Amino acid sequence: MNFLTRLVLPACLLTCAGTALADTTLTFKSQDSSGEEKGTQRMLIADGKVYLDSDLSGETGVLFDRKSQKVYFLHHEKQMFLSMDRDKMASVSEKVRNAQNEAVQRLQEQIGKLPPEQASQAQSILEKLEGASSKLNLEQPKVEAKFENTGKTEKVGDYQAELFQSYKDGEHQADYYLVDYGDLKVSDEDYATIGEFFDLFENMMSAIPGGNKQQGGFGTLAKAQGKLPVKIVRIEDGGEKETEILEGVSLESLDPKQFAIPSTYTEQQLPY
Repeated sequence: MNFLTRLVLPACLLTCAGTALADTTLTFKSQDSSGEEKGTQRMLIADGKVYLDSDLSGETGVLFDRKSQKVYFLHHEKQMFLSMDRDKMASVSEKVRNAQNEAVQRLQEQIGKLPPEQASQAQSILEKLEGASSKLNLEQPKVEAKFENTGKTEKVGDYQAELFQSYKDGEHQADYYLVDYGDLKVSDEDYATIGEFFDLFENMMSAIPGGNKQQGGFGTLAKAQGKLPVKIVRIEDGGEKETEILEGVSLESLDPKQFAIPSTYTEQQLPY
């Protein structure tokens, strides 16, 4: 699920607001720990739909339809797409867990038929595989991701932002610099659409084996606080940091074709 988390989560966390009805385009830049720019990403919102694109990949996009409560993952080069909703994600996750358990059981049965020395070697390999699965948390309880208000503020571009921090299992994961959503001058309609996208995506992420269970969900937190991020600093493994900074907000009208799946695209089915 790397594709999902890498493409969607950074863009999801940089959106919303509330003024007159209008389409919205949010643009932000990503940079690594050295300050080198990694690319520009956009989130387009109009008529109850959200589309995410990224020049970091160029080949993929994500479309959310508020009415159907579905998320579509598009691969433009291959002209294909995959649709997902809450029920489908829960079903897939359950089937993945069952398939893993059945595979381990079959291996255990085969190991039991081997001579003692070979069985010992095979069991050692199996334990290593199970250890790798454990690191992925495939069978472990969901970890609560918590968000805390530090009470600190910092100037980010033209905004005076409040600093929130997220923790998973007590480990500092990211810093979120939040401003009142009205400061971004995005319509209430687009704000509501983004809120539902947050909620749906977080629900699907928590259904993935090993996925994080967001405490209230970041979307819920943002809506309850009436604030959205203008900057996110993500702390990667080894202490490396990746930063996304909101670069611009456009309220110009968007072409409905930007929110439509081309008729030439073929829908793909998951193997589960």
